[in-house]
Amino acid sequence: MIKKSWKSNKCHAALEYLIDELDRHPDTSRPGKVNRAIVKAKNLSDEEWRKLSKELKLFKNNDLSQIDVQTPTAMQVKIEEELESDLGIIEENIKRALELQTLQTQYEIQLLWLNYLNCLKEESMNVGESKPKEENLTGPDIVKRIVKIMLLNRDKDKDVLEKIKNILLEWEE
Repeated sequence: MIKKSWKSNKCHAALEYLIDELDRHPDTSRPGKVNRAIVKAKNLSDEEWRKLSKELKLFKNNDLSQIDVQTPTAMQVKIEEELESDLGIIEENIKRALELQTLQTQYEIQLLWLNYLNCLKEESMNVGESKPKEENLTGPDIVKRIVKIMLLNRDKDKDVLEKIKNILLEWEE
């Protein structure tokens, strides 16, 4: 069993906070999150690691200042035995993709957690995957789509929401 420990910073705390908001897994422990992150990162390509590295830099520069969380001084996890070889492969892949001689645990965990957070976001958006367009929508399907539009809160959906609001107001009259 591998133990990993690192001096944590605000980025770790913020990523862990964001993961906690989306992760519905019953194991909410830090080792559980890291182990699930390893599973999700197992098959990433070099290009995906480079993209994650750039995304992490953007996250640190833009999003991090907007998240207010307490930062523990240090963090520690135990990696499940069946994931140890996967972690070794992941570490080699990261070093190769990012052309690193050594991989610091702090950075490794940030990359793993950012990837895991992205996977959780994608999964939460794909809940109740939509059916082919030619099918009739049921009431629950309509509600799911409206809620999804509202939760995404994208500028491009403002017109759609306005139309739905007007239709509902007309219906009430």
